[in-house]
Amino acid sequence: MISVIRSNQKAGAIYEIPVKYQCQTVAVGRASSLDEAIQKVLRCEHKLPDNYIDGTLEIDYDVLEGGSA
Repeated sequence: MISVIRSNQKAGAIYEIPVKYQCQTVAVGRASSLDEAIQKVLRCEHKLPDNYIDGTLEIDYDVLEGGSA
């Protein structure tokens, strides 16, 4: 849904256009092993950001294994 927030004949209109995106962050939590920590993250046992898109959660194994993002 596209909506017009404000309209001005000289300056034009300001439009609100919906977009979606993934976000990247780190999850912090307590676990007895790396495997357990990964499973907790994948089960979403931590707070996700408000702008998180359902279904886009995955582990960044490149960074986890010492590579760079």
